[in-house]
Amino acid sequence: VFLAGAADVGSGLNSTVTYRVYRQTGSAPACGGGTQVGAGFTATSTTDTGLANGTTYFYRVCTYDNVNNISTGATGSGTPAAGATAP
Repeated sequence: VFLAGAADVGSGLNSTVTYRVYRQTGSAPACGGGTQVGAGFTATSTTDTGLANGTTYFYRVCTYDNVNNISTGATGSGTPAAGATAP
């Protein structure tokens, strides 16, 4: 999962955990919903392991600021396939 840059011109991005990545099947999860598969401060990507080939997974990346406002997030999806390698 690739993570694009985020910014907050008000209180600033949270200094401990800037973003969290959530996954679920069926549709993109809400921020705080599904299974959390990544979190951090400076990373630009995360790896999600243990997925089933042929199943479509939906993701939402949410950013957090210093006063606990949460972005609406950015979404994406992917379907792992046997023998596939990450670019």
